[in-house]
Amino acid sequence: MTAADRFVGIDISQGRLDVAVTPGDQTFSHPNTEAGIQKLVHRLEKLNPRFILLEATGGYEFLLLAALREAALPACFINPKLVRNLARGAGIAAKTTAWTPRSWPSMRRG
Repeated sequence: MTAADRFVGIDISQGRLDVAVTPGDQTFSHPNTEAGIQKLVHRLEKLNPRFILLEATGGYEFLLLAALREAALPACFINPKLVRNLARGAGIAAKTTAWTPRSWPSMRRG
């Protein structure tokens, strides 16, 4: 699989980074700490994704974004309102962590 085929969605909370890689069902988590962010960046460098989408969530995303950009990984924020609208359009009443990151890359490809 090439970088052109891989997209990553990351749901960010105060304590955890929930990651989904598409295509496929690869999901994993890292703690939202300096050490967890460095491990995640290293893992994403190996995956070489085409794009990484981060949900902007109350400032918890800034350290991760800085680390991804320092590693020259293609990352940007996604508006949480877009995530909720995508969930609603898919018939999902509430945004769920398990569903969200896997679905975000479809917005980028569209």
